[in-house]
Amino acid sequence: TDGIVREIRMLDALGRVDVTNTIYKNAVYKPEGLHFGFPFNIPDGEVNIGIAWGHYRPEADQLPGSNKNYYTMTY
Repeated sequence: TDGIVREIRMLDALGRVDVTNTIYKNAVYKPEGLHFGFPFNIPDGEVNIGIAWGHYRPEADQLPGSNKNYYTMTY
């Protein structure tokens, strides 16, 4: 990559933390992967993954039997 920018916003009024990772990627035509870890310990925390025109919650908003090996997101 040409770099990565990580933005962390804490929205106290909403009780929310937004983490945005922007990757400046080179044109690569071989299989590759990128993994982000979020080691938060938040009791009763909820994950919302942004997609076009909305968001979804892993497990809660997925059909039974859905592929849970990876999650697709947009920003």
